[in-house]
Amino acid sequence: GNRIDAFDFSMDELKTADVRHSYDPMIDAYDNGKMDRFAKVNGKNGRVAMGRYDYRMVTAYWQYAQHFAMADNFYQPIFGGSTPAALYLIGAQSGNADKPNKGNPNPAFGELGSNKDARWEALDYKTVGDLLDAKKLDWAWYHPGYNKASVPTTNPFLYFDQFQTTYKQESRVKDFSEFNKDVDLGKLPSVAYIKSNSEHPGGNGTPKNENFSVKVIDKIMDSKYWKETAIIVTYDESGGYWDHVPPPQVEPGPDGFKGLGPRIPFLLVSPYAKRNYVGHVQYDLTSIIKLIAWNFDLPSLNNRDANANNMLDLFDFSHPDFAPYLFRYETAVPPSSEYGVAANIMLNNVPLARTLVDEPPFVDKSGKTMILVKDLARNVNATVHTPNDNQLLMIYDKHLIEMKANSDTVKVNGAAKKLSDKLWKSPKNELYISLQAIGELPGFAVDTSGSVPVIVAGGSGK
Repeated sequence: GNRIDAFDFSMDELKTADVRHSYDPMIDAYDNGKMDRFAKVNGKNGRVAMGRYDYRMVTAYWQYAQHFAMADNFYQPIFGGSTPAALYLIGAQSGNADKPNKGNPNPAFGELGSNKDARWEALDYKTVGDLLDAKKLDWAWYHPGYNKASVPTTNPFLYFDQFQTTYKQESRVKDFSEFNKDVDLGKLPSVAYIKSNSEHPGGNGTPKNENFSVKVIDKIMDSKYWKETAIIVTYDESGGYWDHVPPPQVEPGPDGFKGLGPRIPFLLVSPYAKRNYVGHVQYDLTSIIKLIAWNFDLPSLNNRDANANNMLDLFDFSHPDFAPYLFRYETAVPPSSEYGVAANIMLNNVPLARTLVDEPPFVDKSGKTMILVKDLARNVNATVHTPNDNQLLMIYDKHLIEMKANSDTVKVNGAAKKLSDKLWKSPKNELYISLQAIGELPGFAVDTSGSVPVIVAGGSGK
């Protein structure tokens, strides 16, 4: 079909009303597993509850799913809104079995956790933070707006008595502005929770705040931490949107609440994530605790995380791919290039992601558009081998392409093929291929009819 540009929507056009997602309407919409009352529960916004965002609206998330792993059987831990789910994320319970507000307590020490005189009901059961502290492992929760006295109740550590001193020292709960500094200074803790800006519909939510996740992921990928990191992107609750899968019901945790709740999105971005993989094992937010406990040899908190499935199905530790996948919104102003005029390139419907920050596509003095071969390979999930500085092997769709620097001849499955342009090796020993030559490789075509050139990857290898 015709190519649909990924950026033909304004953010104002994508704004919608929010839908109901607290405990009572969520239970009502669930309707004992019939999953048939989402529109009814939301009244005039019922059509919104039945909607979705596609790849044109959440482009980066869509692309991460094509290159890393996702789980389609992942649930919020109980029915209800953000606060009890956030508490499950760190403690495998909400601690409010008898509360009429269905698991939404007040923070124990006010918004900034610093006012002993204003204390409400503090929670005191153990969290994964306590377990990490006992092992003398660093951890932190990074929260946008923490230094501005505007922290919402979705910062779960604000509810616990045992972390009050930690808050004052600012060594565990930090403003998000500290995240980039900690990465740059080599001080990123062993476990880092990052609270994103809200992605609820309307206002400044989805899809605008997808870019928050992109910046965080890019920062990790472009650091020393990438080769030893698993980045999990998920949500505290489903937002009240319709889903056809009835959530399985498990044994209640110490709080006694009904769960699991509705499905929520889940992405695993890591060199060790299975490539373009969809896992079907049943998970929920307590599975994240299970993964942390497995990795650092920690005990369980209660029956919920003890019985949760670990996420090892999503990993392939034997075949890591350490090439970054730097996905950025740069259609208007491309990054600078020291080799020519920097160029934006699309791959099918999305911007071409990069493996190196400082080597973007560029147009050389002769007018040829040159693209890093590693970028091309990473964007189509090809495997790359570099036997030496002047040779590169790219394997995709049962094709083996053998390339040599400064040569206009490649081998395709062992047979020589002459290209229109020579491959070029940069001063940094990176191999480039021209846009025209890409169109001469099996499985690729090039469309230059629009303002931004498009590499069309058919995926079939024909």
